[in-house]
Amino acid sequence: MSKKRTVRKRALMAILLAGGFLHSDAPVYSLPESNSQESGSQIVERIIQNDSLSPATRTYRLLNLAGSLLKGGNYDEVIKSFSHRSRAVTFSMSPRMALMFKRSWVSQANQAAKLALSPGANKPDLPEENVALIREALSKALPLIDESTDPFFRLNMYLIASGRFRELGDIENAEKCDDAIQTYIRACELDPSAHADQLEAAASVLDSEAWAYVQVPISDRRPSSATDSIIEPQACSDESFEKSQKLRLRALALLDKLGPESHLRRKAHRDMALWYQALGKTELARAQKEILFDMVGIHSDEILYPQCLGCGHLAWWKVASTLKMVGCGMG
Repeated sequence: MSKKRTVRKRALMAILLAGGFLHSDAPVYSLPESNSQESGSQIVERIIQNDSLSPATRTYRLLNLAGSLLKGGNYDEVIKSFSHRSRAVTFSMSPRMALMFKRSWVSQANQAAKLALSPGANKPDLPEENVALIREALSKALPLIDESTDPFFRLNMYLIASGRFRELGDIENAEKCDDAIQTYIRACELDPSAHADQLEAAASVLDSEAWAYVQVPISDRRPSSATDSIIEPQACSDESFEKSQKLRLRALALLDKLGPESHLRRKAHRDMALWYQALGKTELARAQKEILFDMVGIHSDEILYPQCLGCGHLAWWKVASTLKMVGCGMG
Protein backbone atom coordinates (compact mmCIF):
# COMPACT_ATOMS: atom_id res chain seq x y z
CA MET A 1 0.00 0.00 0.00
CA SER A 2 1.37 3.45 -0.94
CA LYS A 3 2.19 6.08 1.68
CA LYS A 4 -0.59 8.29 0.31
CA ARG A 5 -3.19 5.52 0.67
CA THR A 6 -1.97 4.76 4.19
CA VAL A 7 -2.41 8.39 5.22
CA ARG A 8 -5.90 8.49 3.71
CA LYS A 9 -6.87 5.28 5.50
CA ARG A 10 -5.59 6.65 8.82
CA ALA A 11 -7.55 9.87 8.31
CA LEU A 12 -10.73 7.92 7.44
CA MET A 13 -10.41 5.81 10.59
CA ALA A 14 -9.99 8.98 12.67
CA ILE A 15 -13.15 10.47 11.14
CA LEU A 16 -15.13 7.29 11.83
CA LEU A 17 -13.91 7.20 15.42
CA ALA A 18 -14.78 10.85 15.94
CA GLY A 19 -18.22 10.32 14.45
CA GLY A 20 -18.91 7.51 16.87
CA PHE A 21 -17.73 9.46 19.89
CA LEU A 22 -19.84 12.50 19.00
CA HIS A 23 -22.93 10.38 19.53
CA SER A 24 -21.70 9.12 22.89
CA ASP A 25 -21.51 11.06 26.13
CA ALA A 26 -17.78 10.42 26.67
CA PRO A 27 -14.97 8.36 25.13
CA VAL A 28 -14.95 4.89 26.65
CA TYR A 29 -14.04 1.27 26.21
CA SER A 30 -17.24 -0.68 26.84
CA LEU A 31 -17.14 -3.83 28.90
CA PRO A 32 -19.54 -6.75 28.26
CA GLU A 33 -23.17 -6.01 29.04
CA SER A 34 -25.01 -7.74 31.86
CA ASN A 35 -27.52 -10.36 30.80
CA SER A 36 -30.12 -9.41 33.42
CA GLN A 37 -32.17 -6.23 33.47
CA GLU A 38 -31.16 -3.98 36.35
CA SER A 39 -33.12 -1.25 38.06
CA GLY A 40 -32.42 2.39 37.38
CA SER A 41 -31.15 2.86 40.94
CA GLN A 42 -28.65 0.05 40.46
CA ILE A 43 -27.33 1.70 37.30
CA VAL A 44 -26.98 5.05 39.06
CA GLU A 45 -25.20 3.44 41.99
CA ARG A 46 -22.76 1.55 39.75
CA ILE A 47 -21.89 4.76 37.89
CA ILE A 48 -21.15 6.47 41.21
CA GLN A 49 -19.07 3.55 42.52
CA ASN A 50 -17.08 2.98 39.31
CA ASP A 51 -13.65 4.26 40.34
CA SER A 52 -12.29 3.60 36.84
CA LEU A 53 -14.40 6.56 35.72
CA SER A 54 -13.27 10.06 36.67
CA PRO A 55 -15.68 12.22 38.71
CA ALA A 56 -16.22 14.29 35.55
CA THR A 57 -17.20 11.24 33.50
CA ARG A 58 -19.51 9.96 36.23
CA THR A 59 -21.14 13.38 36.44
CA TYR A 60 -21.68 13.52 32.70
CA ARG A 61 -23.13 9.99 32.64
CA LEU A 62 -25.66 10.88 35.31
CA LEU A 63 -26.66 14.17 33.67
CA ASN A 64 -27.08 12.42 30.32
CA LEU A 65 -29.15 9.65 31.89
CA ALA A 66 -31.45 12.30 33.36
CA GLY A 67 -31.50 14.16 30.04
CA SER A 68 -32.49 11.04 28.10
CA LEU A 69 -35.48 10.49 30.37
CA LEU A 70 -36.46 14.17 30.32
CA LYS A 71 -36.61 13.98 26.53
CA GLY A 72 -39.26 11.28 26.86
CA GLY A 73 -37.02 8.25 26.48
CA ASN A 74 -38.55 4.87 27.30
CA TYR A 75 -37.52 3.86 30.83
CA ASP A 76 -36.43 0.29 29.96
CA GLU A 77 -34.55 1.36 26.83
CA VAL A 78 -32.70 4.13 28.65
CA ILE A 79 -31.73 1.72 31.46
CA LYS A 80 -30.46 -0.82 28.94
CA SER A 81 -28.47 1.84 27.10
CA PHE A 82 -26.80 3.14 30.27
CA SER A 83 -26.18 -0.29 31.75
CA HIS A 84 -22.99 -0.88 29.72
CA ARG A 85 -21.91 2.76 30.10
CA SER A 86 -21.91 2.33 33.86
CA ARG A 87 -19.25 -0.38 33.42
CA ALA A 88 -17.24 1.55 30.84
CA VAL A 89 -13.61 2.50 31.35
CA THR A 90 -12.35 5.96 30.44
CA PHE A 91 -9.33 6.57 28.22
CA SER A 92 -7.48 9.75 27.40
CA MET A 93 -8.64 12.08 24.61
CA SER A 94 -6.63 13.84 21.95
CA PRO A 95 -6.72 17.67 21.99
CA ARG A 96 -9.01 17.67 18.95
CA MET A 97 -11.42 15.21 20.59
CA ALA A 98 -11.39 17.26 23.80
CA LEU A 99 -12.32 20.36 21.79
CA MET A 100 -15.29 18.54 20.25
CA PHE A 101 -16.56 17.59 23.70
CA LYS A 102 -16.12 21.16 24.98
CA ARG A 103 -18.26 22.38 22.09
CA SER A 104 -20.89 19.78 22.97
CA TRP A 105 -20.93 20.95 26.59
CA VAL A 106 -21.31 24.57 25.50
CA SER A 107 -24.20 23.66 23.19
CA GLN A 108 -26.01 21.92 26.06
CA ALA A 109 -25.21 24.80 28.41
CA ASN A 110 -26.70 27.26 25.90
CA GLN A 111 -29.96 25.34 25.90
CA ALA A 112 -29.94 25.10 29.70
CA ALA A 113 -29.43 28.86 30.04
CA LYS A 114 -32.42 29.47 27.79
CA LEU A 115 -34.64 27.45 30.14
CA ALA A 116 -33.94 29.95 32.92
CA LEU A 117 -35.88 32.58 30.95
CA SER A 118 -39.07 30.50 30.97
CA PRO A 119 -39.15 28.44 34.21
CA GLY A 120 -41.76 25.70 34.22
CA ALA A 121 -42.74 26.27 30.59
CA ASN A 122 -41.02 23.12 29.37
CA LYS A 123 -41.89 20.74 32.20
CA PRO A 124 -42.60 17.37 30.54
CA ASP A 125 -45.39 15.00 31.56
CA LEU A 126 -43.46 11.89 32.62
CA PRO A 127 -44.25 8.61 34.37
CA GLU A 128 -43.50 8.56 38.10
CA GLU A 129 -40.69 6.02 37.79
CA ASN A 130 -38.97 8.24 35.23
CA VAL A 131 -39.26 11.31 37.48
CA ALA A 132 -37.92 9.36 40.47
CA LEU A 133 -34.86 8.17 38.54
CA ILE A 134 -34.21 11.65 37.12
CA ARG A 135 -34.27 13.10 40.63
CA GLU A 136 -31.92 10.37 41.87
CA ALA A 137 -29.46 10.81 39.01
CA LEU A 138 -29.37 14.60 39.38
CA SER A 139 -29.05 14.53 43.16
CA LYS A 140 -26.10 12.11 42.89
CA ALA A 141 -24.47 14.14 40.13
CA LEU A 142 -24.33 17.42 42.08
CA PRO A 143 -21.69 16.35 44.66
CA LEU A 144 -19.51 14.97 41.87
CA ILE A 145 -19.41 18.23 39.89
CA ASP A 146 -17.12 19.99 42.33
CA GLU A 147 -14.73 17.04 42.39
CA SER A 148 -13.67 17.82 38.83
CA THR A 149 -10.39 19.70 38.58
CA ASP A 150 -11.40 21.28 35.26
CA PRO A 151 -13.23 24.60 35.89
CA PHE A 152 -14.60 24.71 32.32
CA PHE A 153 -16.24 21.33 32.80
CA ARG A 154 -17.39 22.16 36.32
CA LEU A 155 -19.20 25.41 35.46
CA ASN A 156 -20.76 24.03 32.28
CA MET A 157 -22.00 20.96 34.18
CA TYR A 158 -23.56 23.22 36.82
CA LEU A 159 -25.35 25.10 34.06
CA ILE A 160 -26.50 21.88 32.37
CA ALA A 161 -27.66 20.50 35.73
CA SER A 162 -29.55 23.74 36.35
CA GLY A 163 -31.39 23.24 33.08
CA ARG A 164 -32.22 19.62 33.92
CA PHE A 165 -33.64 20.67 37.30
CA ARG A 166 -35.72 23.39 35.62
CA GLU A 167 -37.13 20.90 33.12
CA LEU A 168 -38.14 18.80 36.09
CA GLY A 169 -39.73 21.80 37.81
CA ASP A 170 -37.21 21.70 40.67
CA ILE A 171 -36.41 25.41 40.85
CA GLU A 172 -34.80 25.17 44.29
CA ASN A 173 -31.97 22.91 43.09
CA ALA A 174 -31.70 24.81 39.81
CA GLU A 175 -31.03 27.99 41.78
CA LYS A 176 -28.41 26.19 43.89
CA CYS A 177 -26.54 25.43 40.67
CA ASP A 178 -26.98 29.02 39.50
CA ASP A 179 -25.63 30.32 42.82
CA ALA A 180 -22.53 28.12 42.52
CA ILE A 181 -21.91 29.52 39.03
CA GLN A 182 -22.38 33.16 40.02
CA THR A 183 -20.16 32.77 43.11
CA TYR A 184 -17.39 31.40 40.91
CA ILE A 185 -17.78 34.17 38.32
CA ARG A 186 -17.72 36.93 40.93
CA ALA A 187 -14.58 35.41 42.47
CA CYS A 188 -12.89 35.49 39.05
CA GLU A 189 -13.96 39.09 38.51
CA LEU A 190 -12.43 40.12 41.85
CA ASP A 191 -9.23 38.07 41.50
CA PRO A 192 -6.54 39.97 39.54
CA SER A 193 -4.42 36.82 39.29
CA ALA A 194 -7.08 34.34 38.15
CA HIS A 195 -5.69 31.66 35.84
CA ALA A 196 -6.58 31.48 32.15
CA ASP A 197 -8.57 28.24 32.57
CA GLN A 198 -10.64 29.84 35.34
CA LEU A 199 -11.32 32.93 33.25
CA GLU A 200 -12.23 30.82 30.22
CA ALA A 201 -14.72 28.82 32.29
CA ALA A 202 -16.40 31.90 33.77
CA ALA A 203 -16.54 33.62 30.37
CA SER A 204 -18.02 30.52 28.77
CA VAL A 205 -21.07 30.38 31.03
CA LEU A 206 -21.58 34.14 30.75
CA ASP A 207 -21.62 33.72 26.97
CA SER A 208 -24.17 30.90 27.32
CA GLU A 209 -26.38 33.14 29.46
CA ALA A 210 -26.02 35.87 26.83
CA TRP A 211 -26.95 33.37 24.09
CA ALA A 212 -30.24 32.73 25.89
CA TYR A 213 -31.31 36.32 25.09
CA VAL A 214 -29.90 36.64 21.58
CA GLN A 215 -28.99 33.56 19.55
CA VAL A 216 -26.25 34.55 17.13
CA PRO A 217 -24.25 31.66 15.64
CA ILE A 218 -20.58 32.60 15.26
CA SER A 219 -18.62 30.26 13.04
CA ASP A 220 -14.90 29.61 13.16
CA ARG A 221 -15.00 28.83 9.46
CA ARG A 222 -14.74 31.41 6.74
CA PRO A 223 -17.90 31.76 4.58
CA SER A 224 -17.55 29.44 1.60
CA SER A 225 -18.79 31.96 -0.96
CA ALA A 226 -19.38 35.66 -1.49
CA THR A 227 -23.12 35.04 -1.09
CA ASP A 228 -22.61 33.33 2.27
CA SER A 229 -20.47 36.23 3.48
CA ILE A 230 -23.34 38.71 3.09
CA ILE A 231 -24.82 39.15 6.56
CA GLU A 232 -28.40 40.27 6.98
CA PRO A 233 -28.75 42.00 10.36
CA GLN A 234 -30.46 39.71 12.84
CA ALA A 235 -33.53 41.15 14.55
CA CYS A 236 -33.89 41.23 18.33
CA SER A 237 -35.58 43.50 20.83
CA ASP A 238 -33.64 46.36 22.41
CA GLU A 239 -34.15 44.78 25.82
CA SER A 240 -32.76 41.41 24.73
CA PHE A 241 -29.81 43.10 23.05
CA GLU A 242 -28.95 45.11 26.17
CA LYS A 243 -29.15 42.08 28.47
CA SER A 244 -27.13 39.89 26.12
CA GLN A 245 -24.53 42.60 25.50
CA LYS A 246 -24.08 43.18 29.24
CA LEU A 247 -23.29 39.50 29.81
CA ARG A 248 -20.95 39.29 26.83
CA LEU A 249 -19.07 42.39 27.98
CA ARG A 250 -18.62 40.83 31.42
CA ALA A 251 -17.14 37.76 29.73
CA LEU A 252 -14.90 40.00 27.61
CA ALA A 253 -13.70 41.89 30.68
CA LEU A 254 -12.63 38.61 32.30
CA LEU A 255 -10.56 37.56 29.29
CA ASP A 256 -9.06 41.05 29.01
CA LYS A 257 -7.13 40.16 32.17
CA LEU A 258 -4.96 37.98 29.92
CA GLY A 259 -2.08 39.27 27.84
CA PRO A 260 -2.49 40.52 24.25
CA GLU A 261 -0.88 37.33 22.93
CA SER A 262 -3.61 35.15 24.51
CA HIS A 263 -5.68 33.24 21.96
CA LEU A 264 -8.65 33.29 24.35
CA ARG A 265 -8.56 37.08 24.61
CA ARG A 266 -8.12 37.62 20.88
CA LYS A 267 -10.89 35.15 20.07
CA ALA A 268 -13.27 36.88 22.49
CA HIS A 269 -12.82 40.25 20.75
CA ARG A 270 -13.08 38.61 17.33
CA ASP A 271 -16.35 36.85 18.35
CA MET A 272 -17.70 40.10 19.81
CA ALA A 273 -16.97 41.91 16.54
CA LEU A 274 -18.85 39.25 14.55
CA TRP A 275 -21.68 39.28 17.09
CA TYR A 276 -22.14 43.04 16.69
CA GLN A 277 -21.83 42.68 12.93
CA ALA A 278 -24.56 40.03 12.81
CA LEU A 279 -26.85 42.40 14.70
CA GLY A 280 -26.15 45.32 12.38
CA LYS A 281 -24.11 47.25 14.98
CA THR A 282 -21.44 48.33 12.49
CA GLU A 283 -19.61 50.91 14.61
CA LEU A 284 -19.45 48.64 17.63
CA ALA A 285 -18.16 45.82 15.43
CA ARG A 286 -15.47 48.09 13.98
CA ALA A 287 -14.32 49.11 17.48
CA GLN A 288 -13.89 45.46 18.48
CA LYS A 289 -11.95 44.75 15.28
CA GLU A 290 -9.54 47.59 16.00
CA ILE A 291 -8.86 46.24 19.48
CA LEU A 292 -8.14 42.84 17.95
CA PHE A 293 -5.98 44.26 15.16
CA ASP A 294 -3.87 46.19 17.70
CA MET A 295 -3.32 43.02 19.74
CA VAL A 296 -2.34 40.91 16.74
CA GLY A 297 -0.39 43.60 14.90
CA ILE A 298 -2.23 42.94 11.63
CA HIS A 299 -4.93 45.38 10.51
CA SER A 300 -6.94 43.22 8.15
CA ASP A 301 -10.28 41.43 8.20
CA GLU A 302 -8.33 38.40 6.94
CA ILE A 303 -7.49 37.48 10.53
CA LEU A 304 -11.14 37.24 11.57
CA TYR A 305 -11.13 33.69 10.26
CA PRO A 306 -8.36 31.11 10.63
CA GLN A 307 -6.36 29.95 7.64
CA CYS A 308 -6.67 26.28 6.71
CA LEU A 309 -3.31 24.56 6.39
CA GLY A 310 -4.72 21.99 3.98
CA CYS A 311 -4.64 19.16 6.52
CA GLY A 312 -7.63 20.06 8.65
CA HIS A 313 -5.57 22.14 11.07
CA LEU A 314 -6.23 25.87 11.41
CA ALA A 315 -3.81 28.77 11.85
CA TRP A 316 -5.27 31.74 13.70
CA TRP A 317 -4.12 35.36 13.51
CA LYS A 318 -2.26 34.92 10.22
CA VAL A 319 -2.87 36.08 6.66
CA ALA A 320 -2.58 33.61 3.82
CA SER A 321 0.56 35.22 2.36
CA THR A 322 2.55 34.46 5.53
CA LEU A 323 1.75 30.73 5.66
CA LYS A 324 3.48 27.75 4.14
CA MET A 325 1.21 24.86 3.18
CA VAL A 326 2.73 21.77 4.74
CA GLY A 327 1.47 18.25 5.37
CA CYS A 328 0.95 17.17 8.96
CA GLY A 329 0.50 13.44 8.43
CA MET A 330 -3.25 13.55 9.13
CA GLY A 331 -4.32 13.31 5.50
